[in-house]
This record gives sequence, C-alpha cells and structure tokens, in this order.
Amino acid sequence: MSGGLWIVAVLMSGLGGPVLAEELPAVITNEFLEARYGGAQAAMGVSGSAMPAGAASAVAIAPDPLQAIADARARDADRARRRVEARAEIVRLEARVAELERRWLAVRNPLLPPPVVPDELRDEWDGWDSVQRDVRTTADLERAREALAAARAAESAIAREP
Repeated sequence: MSGGLWIVAVLMSGLGGPVLAEELPAVITNEFLEARYGGAQAAMGVSGSAMPAGAASAVAIAPDPLQAIADARARDADRARRRVEARAEIVRLEARVAELERRWLAVRNPLLPPPVVPDELRDEWDGWDSVQRDVRTTADLERAREALAAARAAESAIAREP
C-alpha cells in the first residue's frame, strides 16, 4: 500500500470499519461518499436541519455587522441633528434673555432710555404703572432663564449619550 492510500485507509477505517486500499477509487466523489456513508439528508434528520430538534431555538443568530454600522451612523446623525437643534434653541433663548435683561434694566432705572416694548404687550404696557411693568418683566425674565437652563441641560444630555 502506498503512503497516501494508507493514510486515507486508516482515516476511513475509523468511520466505517476497515478499508483496504483496493476498495478506494482513484478519486473520492460525492457519490462514493453517499454510497459508503449515507447522504447528507440522512445526517440532517427529519426536520431538514443538521441540528437536533429544539437546538435551533437555543442558537442565537449573529446580527448583521453592516446593519450595526448603519444603525450606529443613523444614531450619530440623529444625535448631531438634535444637538444642532438644541444649540439653535439655546442661541434663541440667550437672545431672549438678553432682550428681557435690557428691558428689566430700563424699567428699573429711570436714567436709561425707555424700554422697547414688543407689539403684543403694547396695549397692556401703556395701562400699567412702573411696579406692574417691573413685576411682569421680572417674571418674563425668570421664565426665560429657566427655559435657557432647561435647553442647556438638554444639550448636555445629548452630548453625554453613548
């Protein structure tokens, strides 16, 4: 027996009993393996799966790595969009607070020029005395500062997201 055939014979002897070198064809084909050891369908069993019944549900299917990359990119784009929106809201609220602070100072200090009053407050503003103007301006300023603090906290929370 030649060296290569002897190795194949030894290896195959563990699978299906002793095999003599003369029994092996020159080329081992699928047909030979199916005839000698049974087909792939016999190894797969009745369900058509190579796994035993019930084992398929226990095996977790690995997620698609390209889908994970696409999801990460989508999350990053959404986070960037929300951060830009939060920054725009902060800029808008900072301008509102600055305007209310100027008005608050003008209401409290008679040496400054009179405050610029928005059109939506014009009718009410003309009927108020200086105390009512001060109370209203202070309340508006406090609400604007609270909104600005909330917007900054929201932006900070977005920046901390994983």
